[in-house]
Amino acid sequence: MIRQAGSRQQTIKKKNRALVLQAVLNQNIVSRAEIARSLGLTKTTLTNLVSELIEEGILTESEAISPEGGMGRKSIGLDLAENAPLVCGVLIQRGNLHAALANLKGEILTDNCCRYTGLIEPRLFREKLAELYRQTCGQARQQILAVGVSCVGPLNIVDGTLLSPHNFFTEPAEFPIVSFLEELSGLPVWLCNDATAGAVAEKLWGKGRGQENFVYISTFNGIGAGFYLENKLYNGEFGQNGELGHMSINFLGPKCACGNNGCLELYADIPTIVNGYRHFREYLPDHPLFRMEAPTILDVLTLIDAGDVLAMSILTEYCRYLAAAVSNLIAQLNVSLVILAGSPRTTSSFFEHTLAHMMNQNSLIGKYRQNLVVKSDFGLDSPLYGSAGIVIDKIFSGEFSPVLPNAAG
Repeated sequence: MIRQAGSRQQTIKKKNRALVLQAVLNQNIVSRAEIARSLGLTKTTLTNLVSELIEEGILTESEAISPEGGMGRKSIGLDLAENAPLVCGVLIQRGNLHAALANLKGEILTDNCCRYTGLIEPRLFREKLAELYRQTCGQARQQILAVGVSCVGPLNIVDGTLLSPHNFFTEPAEFPIVSFLEELSGLPVWLCNDATAGAVAEKLWGKGRGQENFVYISTFNGIGAGFYLENKLYNGEFGQNGELGHMSINFLGPKCACGNNGCLELYADIPTIVNGYRHFREYLPDHPLFRMEAPTILDVLTLIDAGDVLAMSILTEYCRYLAAAVSNLIAQLNVSLVILAGSPRTTSSFFEHTLAHMMNQNSLIGKYRQNLVVKSDFGLDSPLYGSAGIVIDKIFSGEFSPVLPNAAG
């Protein structure tokens, strides 16, 4: 290998440091020998990196590990230090604001939530978010490294701005979320849309782990998608990717608030579909869906768990529209794995099985390779985990290094 000096050596060290940290945090307790073998590092290089991470209070030596087969000397394991720094994840959705603290393994330690109904004034949004962040930071015993923000779109991740999300503010408003939180926290802040954050969580700790290509789809707070393509998170030029709900499935259809015609969200909308079944009211006057003012997809899935046939019919129609959009998407991306957000309160696999069946019927590639739809292990919390995961992913890639100021000195 040709020796490189100066900044190149620092880049290699930074990358190796990130790989070591990822190797420890993505598993349970691991040994130096396992890390060196998996990363191809020399014993000296690994020892120096591990010593540095221990001195900074990020890693710690833990219980002894027996070698494979149980023969030979036990080795000292490595694990996340008890007082290692934390990351803050902020999730912004319609009706919900979350601020959570997570350790570098992605485990949520504290989750504070502010719920509200209807639209919110920009001024009140600013106040509630600041109060929520201060409350969350006040619960931290360790230093917080950075903040990751996942939010409903559209947004611009280049300048860190919310671009007047539909059905969110009481008036059109662009909100500089990144600069606001940077000023509030004094920390680095990164932004992505909530579906992209969901994809990050799945890649780091969920059904997308070890997968080079997949699509994460959420249907519970608008319809959005996040992508990993060739093992890389796809964010688009400005972070406005994944607006699946505003993909047109009927260019002669009604006008959407986004300005497009025939958007998916105009059709894959539970209240609209339920209203289309209103002729059944005469025979099912006490059916729960007809008594709800604005039934949700979660209401439908809960009834399906109880074997409700009408709910199954409604979700089947919902899946017909969703499958049309997703089939268009995967035809362009050549991705066969779809991870679907789902509620832990529901147990039926009707949703993912129905969607997969319709996708495989609709798509050209389905004739040669079956598309797989699986339910997320995180339920509806993938975007929350992913908001912290935005920071952790940057640590693992070497883009951001968790060096504590007091350790640097």
